[in-house]
Amino acid sequence: MLREGLIAEQVTEQRAMLAASELFDREQIEDQAWQLIQDREGRPFVEVPRQEYVDNGRTALMEALTEAGHLSRVEITGNPEEVHQQIMDRLLSGWSALLPEHEQKRRFLEICEELTIKKQQDGILAGWLPEDTELGLISDCPPEELVGNSIGYRFLNRKGMARSSAIRVNHDGTITRIIEQVSRSNSSAISTFSFLADNGIVVERNEQPDLVALGTPFLYRRNDLVDGIVDVQRQLDHWSGVGVIYGDKKTDKPQHVAYERLREESARREDETECYINDLADLEQELAKRKDQGLTQAEALQIYKDEVVRILDAVCMLQPDYAEVTFGKTAAPIFYLAAEMVARGEFAAADSLVQQHSNLKQTITFCGMSISLDQAKELGLPVNSLGELVTKGKEKMKFKTGVCIVKSCDTRPGKTEVGPCSVCKKCQFRFDHNDDPTKDFILFDKPEPQESEEPAKVISLQEKRAQKEAASELVEQGSTIAVAA
Repeated sequence: MLREGLIAEQVTEQRAMLAASELFDREQIEDQAWQLIQDREGRPFVEVPRQEYVDNGRTALMEALTEAGHLSRVEITGNPEEVHQQIMDRLLSGWSALLPEHEQKRRFLEICEELTIKKQQDGILAGWLPEDTELGLISDCPPEELVGNSIGYRFLNRKGMARSSAIRVNHDGTITRIIEQVSRSNSSAISTFSFLADNGIVVERNEQPDLVALGTPFLYRRNDLVDGIVDVQRQLDHWSGVGVIYGDKKTDKPQHVAYERLREESARREDETECYINDLADLEQELAKRKDQGLTQAEALQIYKDEVVRILDAVCMLQPDYAEVTFGKTAAPIFYLAAEMVARGEFAAADSLVQQHSNLKQTITFCGMSISLDQAKELGLPVNSLGELVTKGKEKMKFKTGVCIVKSCDTRPGKTEVGPCSVCKKCQFRFDHNDDPTKDFILFDKPEPQESEEPAKVISLQEKRAQKEAASELVEQGSTIAVAA
């Protein structure tokens, strides 16, 4: 239990979890946070490490491609004080009096979280906290009316996070901060407060529920919660209702993997986008340099965000199963059509189709001016066209088990090895030799494989033709598909 290794005066009960405020002076932490915010302009310049740019790129992509059931992991190694300062500098640079008041409060609480982690770190290094002590926190989705829709929250499924911070002490005197974060749908005060109460953590509900949760970090030992933050998510799901996993009903999201496989599956997903991560890191690093040459913060953010969206377009062409989560149900049919074009080698047509129906600059709101791809390239910035990104991803993508996208494929509805665009090897061979398998006559469309106990739905040829006609109408009408940020 957590009490083991602690001085007796600080903890008198045998509990698996403790509110961090039981060990650390919360009032002193908040006073220190306000002082840091007031003095932030006078902090010395600290060069951002390359790894932080890499982590930023990976986070930007995976947050957009997954709505729930993904675990991100970040490791930062260095001198204990330097690790703390690196994270604190990033948090302070993100605080602004121009943000909505509610968002200012959330970012203030995140600064308090880092100050609390610093105390956790100091306790472990001093030896009065066990080395396997982790700090956990629940970040629920805020009310949309209090933060607006331009901050970056995913309100459609009320996406929230459960995150943890662990400290690993290395032999050379450095530490490694390990931050893990699990995403969930339908984050709410009901499951969060039930989870906290069940673990004996008392909260004062004197603010909006998401702020109360952010202001209630807790401590536990990995010896007690063997799977760490995944076990925390498991408990949150327990309080969300029967048959819930990562905040969703299992029957609604059969693609969610079991808790035991979450780390493995999340690492696999991230590996699929790895070919884009270093490019994004290069771009952010170059944009940081250009700010000294007259590029404004607003322009830099717009360029970076446009590149992220082009990458997301490329990923969804190569793996169209991501399209609905990333861009919504209305956009998904376009990406399935684009995937078939890419499989045929028609990169330019696929690029044109997606560009015609995305209208990125109109649908993604961001402060500042908009700079086109051509203008960014003229400035010498390392940005890529959609076609270039598709080519890069196709070259790096590995085969995996899945269902071939070609409806006439004789492997359906079973699973087989599929590569770029979710096309099996046999169908891709035909595409490569100018033999289009999508033109094969389908006498009867076989049902998709079902992972639930419900009987498979049989789709007739007429229904399937109607679906394809509906997608084709979108193309012919030139309608604009809204792309979520």
